[in-house]
Amino acid sequence: MSYSNLKEKIFIFLLFSIIFLIGLTTYQDFGIGIDEDNSRINGFVSLKYLFEKIGSVHLENLKEYISVPQISLYQEQGNGVVFDLPLAAIEFLFNISDFKNQFLLRHFFSFFLFFISLIYFYKLIDDRYNSKIMAALGVVILFTTPRIFAHSFFNPKDIGFMSFYIINLYYGIRFLDKPNTCRALIFSLICGLTVGVRILGILLPVMVFLFHYIDLLRERNLDKKKYAPMIIIFLTLPIFITIFWPFLWGSPLMNFVEVFKNLSNHQVNINNLFMGNYVSALYVPWYYIFVWIGVSIPILYLLFFIYGFFITISRLTKRLFRIENGETNNDLWRGKNEKKDLFFLLNILIPIFLVIIFHSSLYNGWRHFFFIYPLIILILLGGINLINLLFLKKKIVPLYLFFMIVIPSSLWMIKNHPYQHVYFNMLAGKKYNNYYDLDYWGVSTYNALNYIADKNEGVSYVGQIGNGDIRLSQKFLGKQNKKKIIITDDFTKADFLIDGHNRWNGIKETKNNVAIKERFINYFNFKTDNVSINKIYKKK
Repeated sequence: MSYSNLKEKIFIFLLFSIIFLIGLTTYQDFGIGIDEDNSRINGFVSLKYLFEKIGSVHLENLKEYISVPQISLYQEQGNGVVFDLPLAAIEFLFNISDFKNQFLLRHFFSFFLFFISLIYFYKLIDDRYNSKIMAALGVVILFTTPRIFAHSFFNPKDIGFMSFYIINLYYGIRFLDKPNTCRALIFSLICGLTVGVRILGILLPVMVFLFHYIDLLRERNLDKKKYAPMIIIFLTLPIFITIFWPFLWGSPLMNFVEVFKNLSNHQVNINNLFMGNYVSALYVPWYYIFVWIGVSIPILYLLFFIYGFFITISRLTKRLFRIENGETNNDLWRGKNEKKDLFFLLNILIPIFLVIIFHSSLYNGWRHFFFIYPLIILILLGGINLINLLFLKKKIVPLYLFFMIVIPSSLWMIKNHPYQHVYFNMLAGKKYNNYYDLDYWGVSTYNALNYIADKNEGVSYVGQIGNGDIRLSQKFLGKQNKKKIIITDDFTKADFLIDGHNRWNGIKETKNNVAIKERFINYFNFKTDNVSINKIYKKK
C-alpha cells in the first residue's frame, strides 16, 4: 500500500469514526416526535402476528407486555415493518420496560441505520466520480444538512426509507454496471427490504429495469441469456417483498393492492402553513415540494445542485438533438457516468412529477421526499466536480471547497442543537415562523417540559396550546422530572402553557387567547436564528 493510499484510508476511517461518535454522544438530546409511538405499535402488531404464525411460546407474554390490535384490523398498513419489527423484538426480548429507554433505543438504531447508509453513499459517490475527496464531501454534505441530521434520530419512517434507498441505489448501480445472477439476487433482496420500509421503494427496481432494458436494446448480436438477470429480479422481487412484510403473508397480491388503495385514498385532514397561508394537505400547490426544498437546504448546497442540474440537462438535450439529426455515434448517454447521471436525475424528477400529476396529499414539509435528497447531492457533486476540473492544477481547491461548503451549516448545527429539524435558509426570510410550519412533530415539547421541571420546585400543571401530544413528551422525561409535571387540558388550572406553534387546523386565534393574555406571561423561548420555535408561558 502506497503512502498516499494509507493517508486516504486513515482519513476515511477518522471521518466515519467522528460521524459515529457525534451520533453516539447526541442521540439522547432529542425529544420524541408525535409519530414515533405509532411506529412502535406498528412493529408490535407484526411481532404479534409473527408469534401467532409460528406458534411461539412468547405470544401470551407479548400480550401481557403490550396490547395491540390484530394485523387484519390494524389501519396503519401504508408503511412496512423492516425497521419497526426488529426494534419491537429487541425491546420485548430484553424487557425494556422504561418508556424513555424504549424510544432512546429507537433513536440510536435509527441513527445507526443512517450511519450504515452513509458508508454505502460514500461507495456510491466514489464509484461515480472515482475520487475519495468527492465521496467524503458528499457524505459530509448529507450528514451536515441540518434537517436530515436531526430527523435521523427521531424519524425512522422517512430517514429509514432514505437509508435503505441509498443502499438499494448502490446495488442497483452495481447491477447496471455488470448484470449477473449474483448481483440480480442481491439487488432484489435489498429492494424487498426497501419496499418493506415504504411501498414507494418499488420505483427504484422499475427504473433499473428500464435502464437495463435500454442497455440490452443498444447491444448488437444480443444473446438471449443476457435477459436472465432481469428475469431473476422479476421472479424473486415479489418473494422478498412478501418475506419482509408480514401483512402480505396471508394474501400477498390482494394485500399489496389494498395498501396501494389505502395510500391513494389517504385523506389527511391537516392544514400546512405554507408561504404565509394555511393550505390543506389535500390541495397543496404543484410547487409545494420545490419551495420546501428551496427554503430548507443550505444555500451553497442549492447553488451547486442548480449548476449540476443545468449541466446534466444541457448535456442530455444536446444528445437528444443529435439523435434527431441522425448523427452517428450519439445516444442518450456516452459512457457509464453519463448513464448514471441520467439515472440519478430521473429518480429525482419522476417521484415529484407523479405526486404533482396525481395530486397526492402532502404535509409536514417535504419529509416524505427525503429519499431523493442523496440523489440531489449526487447531482450537485457533478457541479462541484466540474469546477474542480477547471482548477485541476491547484490542488488546494478541493480542500478549500470542502471547508467552504461544510463549515457554515456545521456551525449552524452546533449553535442550534438539538433543533436542527427547524432549519431554514435565507430564502425563507427572517420571520419564517410566519410563513412555514416549524416543529410540526412537537419534538421540542420535551425540552420545554424539562426546562419547567428543572427551574421549578414541586409539581407543575402544564397545558399545551395548539396541536401535538404533550403527554407523549411527558412520558419521555426522566423519572425525577416526570413526577414534577402534570398535564392538564384546563388552562385555568395550568401553571404553565407550552406553545409549539402547531396550528394544523389553520386556527391562529382560539377562544383561550384572551385568558392566556390575562393570566400568563412569556416565561422562556426556544429559538433558532432568533425566531421562537417553542414558547413557555407562566401564570402571573
